[in-house]
Amino acid sequence: MMARYMNEEAAKHSLGVDIQSCALAGVQTEAAGYDVVMMAPQVKYALRKMRKALKGTTVFLADTRTYGAMDARSALSDALDNVEEW
Repeated sequence: MMARYMNEEAAKHSLGVDIQSCALAGVQTEAAGYDVVMMAPQVKYALRKMRKALKGTTVFLADTRTYGAMDARSALSDALDNVEEW
């Protein structure tokens, strides 16, 4: 659901981004070639493992309040900030 909201927010601002979501079990396969991976707060335990597995890809944890509120604008801003830092 968050990915859909983030895509809608990106479209409002004419940003050329493609935001997708997948289950944790599929991240390593799905994320090949992605610039950034935003992980949901509830899978924080897997953050270190994903960073090791996805070397060359920025992997970060979504802010708990932003994610809980389904605040697509803030989540998109956080993702874009992480791309720029990379």
